[in-house]
Amino acid sequence: NMAFLGTRAHVDDLRAIAPALVRVSSHVRVNNLSLMLGKHLPSSLNQIPIMKNSPPKSWAAYQKYLKNSSIHIGLSPLIDSPFNSARSWNKFLDITVAGGVGLYSNRAPFTDIVDHMANGLLVEDDEDAWFEALNWLLTNPNRAKEMAVNAQETAHEFAEPNKAFE
Repeated sequence: NMAFLGTRAHVDDLRAIAPALVRVSSHVRVNNLSLMLGKHLPSSLNQIPIMKNSPPKSWAAYQKYLKNSSIHIGLSPLIDSPFNSARSWNKFLDITVAGGVGLYSNRAPFTDIVDHMANGLLVEDDEDAWFEALNWLLTNPNRAKEMAVNAQETAHEFAEPNKAFE
């Protein structure tokens, strides 16, 4: 199961990797791709038969979703933009809480917390790079699970109050 946990503020980011998602959905078995964009879904994703697009959720509903979901792969592309340059790595925490391993754009803020191939994948802004990373994770579920566990350990380290205030 894959998920894109972004809101409509992330639609351009999702649109940037849409061709890779379309390609991977026709090449590799994927149970589903979950999104919460409702009417803000990019039309380029309408052709993905495995997509489950629900309306945006309230903060409380989103937190419940994360705790009760079974995400294997989380997608967090960030195109190079002034808006995205001010982002935090909260999507790393969201994907980790949901039990998944993340694919992240290879730029800050993700380069500050993701150790490529250890607790997630850092991916260049290129359709082929996103396709190859997705394909690799989907065909290497044991490594994906190992990276998800490592991501949980990283999240615990960053959430440790004594370390946070050092």
